[in-house]
Amino acid sequence: MKAEQSKSIPVQDDMGLDQRTAEYDEKVAQDWRIRVLHASWAMLNKGLGHQFFLLFEDLLACIFGMGCGWLMGKWLIGINDPFQNYINSIIVMYFGITISFYSFQGYKPTFLRRQERELEIIVKSVFLGILLIFASNFMVFKKADFSRYIYVFDFVFVSMFLLLGRFGIKRIYRLFWRHNVGRERTLIVGQNSRSINFLRNQLRIQQFSRFELVGYITKENGNFFYVNGAEKVTILVKLSRFLEGMRVGTIFFALDNYSQENHQIFLDLLNASKKNKQQLFTLSETVMSNRYTYNLDQYVGLMGMKHYESELGKRLPLLIKRTVDIIGSFCGIIIFSPFLISLAVAIKLHDGGNVFHRRHVVGRNGKTFDAFKFRTMVENADTLIDADPKLKEEYKNNFKLKNDPRVTGIGKILRKLSLDELPQLFNVFIGQMSLVGPRMVTPEELERYGEFKAERVQVRPGISGYWQANGRQEVDYQERILMDRFYMYRWNIWMDFWIILKTVQKVLKMEGAY
Repeated sequence: MKAEQSKSIPVQDDMGLDQRTAEYDEKVAQDWRIRVLHASWAMLNKGLGHQFFLLFEDLLACIFGMGCGWLMGKWLIGINDPFQNYINSIIVMYFGITISFYSFQGYKPTFLRRQERELEIIVKSVFLGILLIFASNFMVFKKADFSRYIYVFDFVFVSMFLLLGRFGIKRIYRLFWRHNVGRERTLIVGQNSRSINFLRNQLRIQQFSRFELVGYITKENGNFFYVNGAEKVTILVKLSRFLEGMRVGTIFFALDNYSQENHQIFLDLLNASKKNKQQLFTLSETVMSNRYTYNLDQYVGLMGMKHYESELGKRLPLLIKRTVDIIGSFCGIIIFSPFLISLAVAIKLHDGGNVFHRRHVVGRNGKTFDAFKFRTMVENADTLIDADPKLKEEYKNNFKLKNDPRVTGIGKILRKLSLDELPQLFNVFIGQMSLVGPRMVTPEELERYGEFKAERVQVRPGISGYWQANGRQEVDYQERILMDRFYMYRWNIWMDFWIILKTVQKVLKMEGAY
């Protein structure tokens, strides 16, 4: 045993000691938060923890929502009904919401559903709850000592509290995953780089970080290898036993070709996943592209495949979307007309230049039009960017400048609050744009869309869109194209409603705008 050597301890100055103390306190606080997160996840993930948590949240939403509805009826309309008259309605509302959520599989963990699906379930469930209240009041309790106006307020507030609760839970899940708590360990079998990259892109643009990739399994010269970064280990046991030891919850199958040998590997994975209670997904860029739909023949089990027609290519969905655009833009013009007039006067007084900027963009079916915006730049904006090669290169790459010297003082405020786009409500009303849609592009930008260009021009551009709601200026150009493609292939009217709500949140928080 070696003797311990004494070491001189340097004297720390007060500043260094304070810094070390602060770092230690921060580490202790971080460890404490991580322990709380682990304990919370253990409670949620035990048995029916997720379901009980959602049931309790729904109960609170019914109580507080209907309580607020009663107060609004009393304060705004002067309805003096005693609150006791509505106790039975709370019970019926909760019963109706619970049944509806169960029928829509709404009590599975919220991270298994996309946001627009959650919104759809909430609105439909509250509507069913209101219908049950009316039915029970007339058929069961047989009394009419209630106000229909209060039930209108109840619909609004219960929906609002359910939205806050359900989407708040989604934020809690993201908090867990951000600290590597509750993430599902995943393994990829194969190295089909195109399919793997497609999966990563889809998860990234949807900001879904549930999966924790722990490595790959590849096959070379008849042997299986486990690859994790620079580490490469030969698998000497059966694949099912190896997967059991890895404690993974999800397996992605991504081999380059589907030969007879790889088919046997796939069958082995199916058996292993059944034994170990693991999910198995096949990665195929064709399957995941959303361009095709599949169905199984009921007699033989044959898989049929046909080209997928986007909802945005069908008449009825387009009619619904256009109706929402007309109503929404007309109401927006009426509501925001004082702001429109005030901002126009402010811009004119600021430098005496033009109030509006016309941007020449591509519309539906490739037709070009002028999109209106409040002018936020100096009059000679184009000449300024041509004079600076560095700015010109940045603009060429992204068609955006983060620190744009051309923006005026009032223009910075308009952009930060996204008020410069309010005149586009007129473009929506006359049918050139939509409230929600792919981002509008110039004819030069459209060339970047490649083979997707022909599909892209089939839809009206939007004031807001999937890109604005999920990243705005914080994502690169190629990612914006991926988001436009995702929106067009996965569109439904509930996605538009969710994007509008998300955009309002982004604008109020002034996130990602410059």
